[in-house]
Amino acid sequence: WEYRHDASGRRTEKRCDRKKIRFTYLWDGDSIAEIREYRDDKLYSVRHLVFNGFELISQQFSRERQAHPSVAPLWVTRTNHAVSDLTGRPLMLFNSEGKTVWRPGQTSLWGLALSLPADTGYPDPRGEWDPEADPGLLYAGQWQDAESGLCYNRFRYYEPETGMYLVSDPLGLLGGEQTYRYVPNPLRWIDPLGLNKGASLSKMMNSSSDLMGLRRQPQNFWRLYRGKDI
Repeated sequence: WEYRHDASGRRTEKRCDRKKIRFTYLWDGDSIAEIREYRDDKLYSVRHLVFNGFELISQQFSRERQAHPSVAPLWVTRTNHAVSDLTGRPLMLFNSEGKTVWRPGQTSLWGLALSLPADTGYPDPRGEWDPEADPGLLYAGQWQDAESGLCYNRFRYYEPETGMYLVSDPLGLLGGEQTYRYVPNPLRWIDPLGLNKGASLSKMMNSSSDLMGLRRQPQNFWRLYRGKDI
């Protein structure tokens, strides 16, 4: 797989030429607004996402469908709305009729997917989900890459298996004494940019931007961009 980013460290494309699959990303500030999937160089699906800061509010998923070989294919769009916990992690998606169409599977505290024997009596660890409704989010600002098991966290990559980042914090000690750690408690804390932790969704955007100095000195992006490298 190959990953491409813009000058601000935002992912613009990921692709696998062997499988002829490509995803492109359109951003609205620090949030992904649209994801397009191409298969065999043909547009396969479009996902529009609406965020309140780093909290998913709703999404629209569109894909070309053909009901019968004798009928011309049509693009069909489904709109779903999200319910999130206090950290902004999606708990479920429901449609316009109020029916739940997706729930996340069971994970460890740090986001590692769990698998349980089928005869335990526990709920299906894979969750209740329509694969096409899955927004692909783990914690706030973290996009799951199934091909690697890692999460793209803007300026770094997060590994759920260890609960750690793969590289040290680009901010150095400004981001905390433990430069590889995610957050002390994922149930209360978030790090949507992979830079500095915070306990409030509403304050994270301003505090992160002020700490980075990005509003005043956008030329400093080059230093942060290095942190996303694996």
